[in-house]
Amino acid sequence: MGHPVRCVLDPGLDKRDPRWIGAWWLGFVICAVGFAVTSLPVLLFPSKLTNADRSTTEDKDKNILTNLKGIYGKVFAARRSA
Repeated sequence: MGHPVRCVLDPGLDKRDPRWIGAWWLGFVICAVGFAVTSLPVLLFPSKLTNADRSTTEDKDKNILTNLKGIYGKVFAARRSA
């Protein structure tokens, strides 16, 4: 902050200078077109799938618990018989 900056000075760049970036905004346009093109396939999917699994999470939880009880029952029965 101790050095004053003069914004009115000409940096000495023209359009033929390799450091000149004239179309800086072109990157935003290219990205926007790329995002639009890649989002089109996603937008073509239906909002709801017709053959989706309609079971609720409660049913799934009951199935998991039933399977765990069956597994533990078999393990304990194998230990008793051994």
